[in-house]
Amino acid sequence: MDRHDVVRTVSALYSELSSSMLVHFGDVAAFVSDADVSIAASIAKMSAEEKECLQRLAELLDSLDATPGPPRVQAAIAAMPYNGVYVLIPRLIKNKQQLVDRCKQAASMVAGNAAATECLSTVALRHSEHLAKLNSMSQPLAS
Repeated sequence: MDRHDVVRTVSALYSELSSSMLVHFGDVAAFVSDADVSIAASIAKMSAEEKECLQRLAELLDSLDATPGPPRVQAAIAAMPYNGVYVLIPRLIKNKQQLVDRCKQAASMVAGNAAATECLSTVALRHSEHLAKLNSMSQPLAS
């Protein structure tokens, strides 16, 4: 894969990840009950980690003499009315699964570039960890 293809792949992934629900729900703690404070803290931590992933991708693009496009916001997220945190978790899981799949796909597409492969593998791992954490948060709902 040549440099231009790597830049296109990483830029597209950056755009998708910038619209992650977790990135936009980082301040959820202000809207939860006392009983949900630990869940809100976990969501805030994952949001901060996802912003770090975006920074990694931006640094990778910089090393390739490229810049990421502007962050994207999904209108559906921006217009989402407040819901209880347990209502949001299934939506976060669905969104996160799509992003994990996209990260893995992008990582496989840049296999010829060592720096991009390492960066995207790290980002994919972080998103997979977040998916597992979100799934564990939804467990009380199933019982």
